[in-house]
Amino acid sequence: MNEDQHEPSLAGLLLALGVRRNAVIGFAVGVALAVGAYVYRIVLVDAAPGVESSPVLFGALAVTLAMSVGAFVAISLTVAAAVQRARRID
Repeated sequence: MNEDQHEPSLAGLLLALGVRRNAVIGFAVGVALAVGAYVYRIVLVDAAPGVESSPVLFGALAVTLAMSVGAFVAISLTVAAAVQRARRID
């Protein structure tokens, strides 16, 4: 191989797309949303009459919400970065 040719690597791609930054932003948004939902449902709103509400079970749902939203935002930001880089190459 020539000195001018670079072998593509996964690490280079991840750095170029800013995956670590996107993951931090995504999971920060997910945690903020989950904490907001937990506080709203458990602290601010009383349970409906006849409905038993468990803070522990709702906490598990909040963790699921945080992970799902975090992954969605991180993937969305990474796809947007990939599209921007692809447009710059053209």
